[in-house]
Amino acid sequence: MEDQLKLALGKILGEIYKTQQLITGDEVPDKVTFGLLAGIEDVIDGELMNIEMITKEDVKKVDDVLYEHFDAGEKEEAFSGYYDIEHRLSNLGVSRWKAIQIIKLFNAESRYTTLIEKMNSSNSPGECKDFRLKSYDW
Repeated sequence: MEDQLKLALGKILGEIYKTQQLITGDEVPDKVTFGLLAGIEDVIDGELMNIEMITKEDVKKVDDVLYEHFDAGEKEEAFSGYYDIEHRLSNLGVSRWKAIQIIKLFNAESRYTTLIEKMNSSNSPGECKDFRLKSYDW
C-alpha cells in the first residue's frame, strides 16, 4: 500500500475511533487511536491488515451448507450445533471467523433461524452460540 494512502487511511480511522470513544464510550484502546492519529506505521499496519474480505462466494458456501440442513426433516432435526458443519465449511475454505460473520448476517436477516438457535448448544464452541448483532459488531 502506498505510504501516503496508508497514512491517510490510518488518520481517518483514528478520527473515527476518537469520535466513537467520545460519543459511545467505545472500548478501542487509547494507544491504538493515538498511534493511528500520530501516523505510527506499526499501529496503522496492525489495524489495516486485520481487515479481511468476506466474498460473495464465502456467503454462498455458508448458505449452501446451512440450506442442506434447513427444513430437511430428519437432517434438520439431527442438527445440534456448529460442530455439525464446521468440518464442511473448513473444507470449503471458510474459516470459523468468516462463518460467524456470515451467520450473524443471516440471523439479522431472519434466515435459517431455527438452525441458528440450535447452535446455542454444547455442540458449538463458545463464540458460535449467540449470533445476535451486538453494538460492537457495527
